[in-house]
Order: sequence, then structure tokens, then C-alpha cells
Amino acid sequence: MHLAAAIEPWKIFASLGVPGLALGVFYMLFRTFKFSIPAVPKNYAGPIVVLFMLLIAGITFFALQKFAPGPSEPTFPFTVFVQGKGGPSDVVLKNSGYVVLDLGGDRRTEAIGEKGQSYFPAILATFRGQEVPIGVESDAFELSDPKQKCRLDGSSIYLSVQRKAGHLSGRVQDENGNPLSDAKVSLAGLSAVSDSLGHFEFVINGEQLKPDLDLNVVKVGYLTKHLKVVPNANDVVVQLTHAP
Repeated sequence: MHLAAAIEPWKIFASLGVPGLALGVFYMLFRTFKFSIPAVPKNYAGPIVVLFMLLIAGITFFALQKFAPGPSEPTFPFTVFVQGKGGPSDVVLKNSGYVVLDLGGDRRTEAIGEKGQSYFPAILATFRGQEVPIGVESDAFELSDPKQKCRLDGSSIYLSVQRKAGHLSGRVQDENGNPLSDAKVSLAGLSAVSDSLGHFEFVINGEQLKPDLDLNVVKVGYLTKHLKVVPNANDVVVQLTHAP
């Protein structure tokens, strides 16, 4: 009951805005420290009221200057359409991934939609006509030109992306686990030769990537090995058997 009675005056003060809250502060001070107000001669009552009103007005003005939002700066919308190498109709990212704009340290990230579009609703007008860094966040795609920048002219641009390159590495060994050098390893039209430690490595063009690929290993004196491998996974260990 006492809590409700204490809260009720603050509701009234808060409904009056900043002046009301200022009055509330005075109210609490008088209640807390039990100030007594002596009788005031009638000829002083008017000036006292005026001074009190000026004090409230000063507090209100200060609060408005301190906490009022500043004038909004003009902005403009901008749309980035993400496309594959086939041009605008090649929408390779639908509802997947993000476009990133670096606006002078203000990093803006917007999701890519159904039509490959990424919409930035409010770019500061000071960036109009400027070139800014741009990027794509995606598990499977990257910029066709990693150094590309975006000129903020007009209302939209097309941004070309390509599939990310894949990686595969491994080791060729014999039946006893000894490394085999000079083994010819081929994968997705690429070829490599194992080194003295039996190690080999491939960087696979994104357009040639598949969930699994055929790996062939050939070495004189050993049976040829064919196996399925998964790019971007753990190292592959290829064990060759001596030819009969």
C-alpha cells in the first residue's frame, strides 16, 4: 500500500514531461529532508513564483538541449544485385549470403533476397559518387574480382561473384606406411607429383567443385589407385600396393 502511494505522485509528475520530473525532484527533497516553508509576505509571493518558474524552465531547456536528437542527415537508398558469370539473369545466390559495404568505417551488412538483391535503405548522402569497399559473405561464393570497389552512383549496381575455390591435400604411402615420392596424382583435370614426404596438394577451381571427385594415383612398380575424395575435408591418405 505504501509503495503504491509513493509511486502515484511520480506517475503524475512523469505525465507532465521534463518540467514534471523537475517538480518531482523538489517534491522528494522536501519530503526526504522535511524542509519547512516559513510564511511568505504577500509582496514576495509573486517574485518567488517567477523565480521558481524560471528555474523549472531552465531545467527543461537544458534537458531538451542535452537529450533531443540532432537534425537527421539526408540519405539515399542503394541496391546491389548479385549475379554469377552468366550475367544479370544468373542469380546464383537466392535468399543466401550477405553483401557488405564499408562506409568509412561504418560496416553495413544486408541479406541477399529472392532475386539476388541486397537493399541498403539509408546511405548518407555524403557518400554519393564515392567508391567504397564491397564484399560478399557466403559459404560457396566470393567476388569475381577480390579488389572490386562499388561506386555509389545511381540507385543500384550488379556485382559479379564466382564459386569459391576448393582445396585437397594428402599423402601417398606404401603398404608399410612409408612415403612414396614421384607418384603422379590427378584430380578434376589437374595433376601433381608427390614430394619426398609423399605429400601432394590441389587448389580446385570453384566451377569444377563437386561434392566428391575422382582421384587417380599412378607410380611405376605399384598398382594404380582410384578413389572418391571430398574437397575441403581432411587430408587423404593413399596407400599403394606393389605390382605383382
